[in-house]
Amino acid sequence: MPLNEWLQETPPAISRVMRVAVDNLEQGVSFHEAIASQTRFFDQWEIRAIEAAEASGTLADSLEYIGDETLKSHDFSSKVSSSMIYPVLVVAVTMVVAAILVMFVIPSFAGVIGEENLPRATKLLLAISGFVRRYWFAIFGILLAGWFLLKRLFAKEDRYGVTEQLALRIPGWGKILKNSYLVRFGKTFSTLLESGVRVLPALEYAGQATGSALFVRTAIYVRKEVEKGAGIGDSMRKSGAFPNLFCELAAAGESSGTLPEMVMKAARFYEGEVDRKLDSLSSMIEPVLILIVGIMVGFLGYTVMGPILRSLEMLG
Repeated sequence: MPLNEWLQETPPAISRVMRVAVDNLEQGVSFHEAIASQTRFFDQWEIRAIEAAEASGTLADSLEYIGDETLKSHDFSSKVSSSMIYPVLVVAVTMVVAAILVMFVIPSFAGVIGEENLPRATKLLLAISGFVRRYWFAIFGILLAGWFLLKRLFAKEDRYGVTEQLALRIPGWGKILKNSYLVRFGKTFSTLLESGVRVLPALEYAGQATGSALFVRTAIYVRKEVEKGAGIGDSMRKSGAFPNLFCELAAAGESSGTLPEMVMKAARFYEGEVDRKLDSLSSMIEPVLILIVGIMVGFLGYTVMGPILRSLEMLG
């Protein structure tokens, strides 16, 4: 298919990027330089891998390999993200229903039944409902300001991995998060080495590809240790961020000259671990959510339906 026809069938955003790259190539620049400015679509490690592949004359094979691994990484990230959609949706819907009951339903029948006939739980909900209805604008403004403040605070802290350390300590989820970082690090490191990138910059770029502030610092530490003459596996072990299996496989690959293959095996292993953990976590989340929603529905039913049934009994 001619290039112009192919560009017409691609999404506009990608088409614009490719046209800029084609124009740069026609001016005589190298391929990695032509795409270097398109950081929205290409990570730094991908650009460095392409640069190394151009220098080694294996650009076509490396591009195919990078494309395959990028698709696999995208599928992996999507699976991790999609596993959280269901619990978040259930909690959000439950909160919205509860808010509607508190804001509109309870006040509508409280005047009919008479507040003196209501149980304490219903009176408490009525007090909350009245406060929210009276000061909703101020509450909304405070929540919005707090959200922006926390967003800026977390963005600043994330440079040092403070919030990430808290997330890693969450039971169940912390293990999944750390293993997902190991998967991204291992796959990126292996891909870079297969593309001809030298070990030291490959370590740093692999750390950046994880999206983890902790692994970015860890990768820089491992690089410095390797520069001093230490082995890659030993440096990873000293950092404390890599599990023993990952370190052993990296050390075995370094000694046998099969470092990319061994690191990729480690990444595949932890990818399987993440899949298994996600499956087990999903099976645990569902009954917990059902229990939480049941408690909320039972409480609302008691506070809302209880007074109604009591008033009907009195009328009868």
